[in-house]
Amino acid sequence: MVEVGYLVPGDGRIAIDLKNRTVTPGLTNMYVHIQSQSSKDNYSKSFRTNETDVVLAAIPYTEVTLMAGFTTVLDVGGNGANILLKSY
Repeated sequence: MVEVGYLVPGDGRIAIDLKNRTVTPGLTNMYVHIQSQSSKDNYSKSFRTNETDVVLAAIPYTEVTLMAGFTTVLDVGGNGANILLKSY
């Protein structure tokens, strides 16, 4: 929660001083293909891979996206099984 002014942290919380920094909110990318990263056997893998394996394979790409500053993405063409990745 964002509050006006400076608040003293309590109950074991710590304050991170960002007064001399630029802070931006998480970025949004409304067109990504987290689940369908390119590879030479990408088409044939779609017949051999179940939805759970697709989600597990997408986790590293999701982490890279998060570390790039994107906290919300729309996985265009995804099978919808990666709903759990949205809890990042």
